Amino acid sequence: LTAILFLLPTGAVSCWHRVIGGDEVWTHIDGATLELFQCQGDGTGLKRDALHASNPIQVVPANTWQAARSLGDYSLMSCCVGPGFEFCDFEMARQHPTTERPKLPHPELI
Repeated sequence: LTAILFLLPTGAVSCWHRVIGGDEVWTHIDGATLELFQCQGDGTGLKRDALHASNPIQVVPANTWQAARSLGDYSLMSCCVGPGFEFCDFEMARQHPTTERPKLPHPELI
């Protein structure tokens, strides 16, 4: 299991990415509501969750595309990946040429 803490300030986004070999648990710690998106690579199954003090945790299954943004001044988050995070299992949509990117909704999050 690996864990990170990060601050997502207003206007910043956690771009569309996926962890191929592990589930990721997002935990809201402080600040504004965080909007978390999940879907498949063809854009189907779009799910939107609002993480905040009364709904602080969301699990993103392995190989699911995900992106997030703060809905206020900032959101302080923790992300845990199990089994532990490895860069060889991490993929960002923007790393693909435009013509080969997965068909993800909310292109502003790429």
